[in-house]
Amino acid sequence: MSDALLAQGDCNTAVALHGDRISPEMRRRIAEHPDPAIRNAFTDFVRDMVDRKVQIGIVDLEEAYGQPRMMLASAPSPSLRAAVARTWHDRPLTVQMDLLADPDPQVRSAATEHRNPGVPPEWRERCLADPAVRTSLARYVPLTSEQFAQLMRHEEKELHQAVAGNPHLSAEMVAQLLASTTRSCGSRLR
Repeated sequence: MSDALLAQGDCNTAVALHGDRISPEMRRRIAEHPDPAIRNAFTDFVRDMVDRKVQIGIVDLEEAYGQPRMMLASAPSPSLRAAVARTWHDRPLTVQMDLLADPDPQVRSAATEHRNPGVPPEWRERCLADPAVRTSLARYVPLTSEQFAQLMRHEEKELHQAVAGNPHLSAEMVAQLLASTTRSCGSRLR
């Protein structure tokens, strides 16, 4: 069946005929195919997903770019560094700190989208001050009373919603959120 798909198909078919789903013989035939669109279909697909900011597996990134994840995490392309940050959840702390300090806001943002690997406590203040990552962090890091108050002073509704969903809020913080919501609703009714 794979032979028929490859013979009749196009580059989309070649993308589907990738990885462990096909035999080593079929992989070899795709790699030696006379049409470069077929030969490069998977690599082109992965690179397109990176450019579109669509999450794609770390193994696929390594294969498409021909480099190990450690090298990809410091690639020249901010889109590629962000793609690595989105998908490599068990990265070492040193890599996470490099991503958190990245000059590109999309990379810093991607590095904080998920709770893991997290943000070291000594980086939280710096990251909570960064508009690129503030909202992501507000969803899951334990906040001090001062950090909570600083975040609530911002006008951003999305930030307030992120803080409200934080599972580490103290009872006092929850009470303040409820009071501010009540005040907000009351002012809209007038």
